[in-house]
Amino acid sequence: PRTDHWGPRSFAPRGDADTSDDDAASMPAPPPESPNARSLLAVVVEIAVVPGEERAFVEATLENCRRSALEPGVARFDLLVDAEDRTKFALFEVYRDAASAAKHKTTPHYLTW
Repeated sequence: PRTDHWGPRSFAPRGDADTSDDDAASMPAPPPESPNARSLLAVVVEIAVVPGEERAFVEATLENCRRSALEPGVARFDLLVDAEDRTKFALFEVYRDAASAAKHKTTPHYLTW
């Protein structure tokens, strides 16, 4: 299926021009680092599918999601659809580390997708 692919985005807190120091001071402190704490890598991939190709896209993508979820370095792999525009989708991918994300892109199911 043909898609327009906007690519992965990473999200991190950033200050806005209208954010005052008072706002930052009122935010709760992050919890202390625990010995069991882990960092995960979350990736959001936004995809616009050519109208009429939605069914083929969903079938191929669900197969990719099922196989991706079985990879040892994948914590989560979800396909989401926009409630207002059924040609817009997002993949929500969570990896245990950056190496797992890179390895995912070499798998047969990813290359087929």
